[in-house]
Amino acid sequence: MLFLQMYYNCFMTAIKSSPMISLVKTNILKFMKEKGVTVRELALRTGLSEVAIRNWFSAANYAPSLPNIEKVCAALEIQPFELFCAETDEAVPLSREKRALLQKYDLLTEKQRNAVTTMMDSYFQ
Repeated sequence: MLFLQMYYNCFMTAIKSSPMISLVKTNILKFMKEKGVTVRELALRTGLSEVAIRNWFSAANYAPSLPNIEKVCAALEIQPFELFCAETDEAVPLSREKRALLQKYDLLTEKQRNAVTTMMDSYFQ
């Protein structure tokens, strides 16, 4: 949730910046195409209306909210940061295992994260 909140905060800061909105919309479409998901299918998977989803792409003033971004990401099996990255940002695709690991990492305290990092570092020395 920490990562999602961080990216959403960046998104909300840049909401008036049409390039950022455009990038998110473009990436949603890209992932839909890659995964063979239609607007109708996305609507069914997310519980959103087809009209709402179509408005994201046809109306300049429409952008998905945080809850809707979460739903889209779950439906497309992607991480939120993937919607905010351009192709040149070299986003790394995450397997389910890596995604689960990051979700667990988010739940750790700072002290626990430091301990995990230290332990991991010891494997690479």
